Amino acid sequence: MRYFRIAALLSSLIIGIDSDPLLAETPSQRLPRVTFEVGSIAQWKPNPEQIREAEIALRVAFNTAREKLSASPFKPIDLSNYGRQYIGTVKDQHRTIEVIGFCTALGHSESELSKTPLMVLDGGACFFRGEYDLDKKIFTSFYFNGNA
Repeated sequence: MRYFRIAALLSSLIIGIDSDPLLAETPSQRLPRVTFEVGSIAQWKPNPEQIREAEIALRVAFNTAREKLSASPFKPIDLSNYGRQYIGTVKDQHRTIEVIGFCTALGHSESELSKTPLMVLDGGACFFRGEYDLDKKIFTSFYFNGNA
């Protein structure tokens, strides 16, 4: 009986950890998440709550795009293995967050990644881009890079 109680307690702790979407989708330590400061690229800076909102919607957009590729040899890795760049933009009078995902920083430092969008031609499923509309609460575009 004692074994059962300990197992039940451990199960509830594990379920509690997995139920937090951001804990379940934390990127690896070597790939940062950076938010651009207002300047020549970013028109505004998303706050942590707006980024959290975009991250929750990102999981849906990412998994939908990944499912469409399930029959192809083009296989995205798990979302938790991508670093991110968040850039606040305005499109059609809507504040949007452009999200650039990458499975490699291509030798760029975190400081460089917070100032220059990572632009990669091809690169396959290692790179993605999406645009989250804060008013509509959806990704209005999302795609993985192609392969040459």
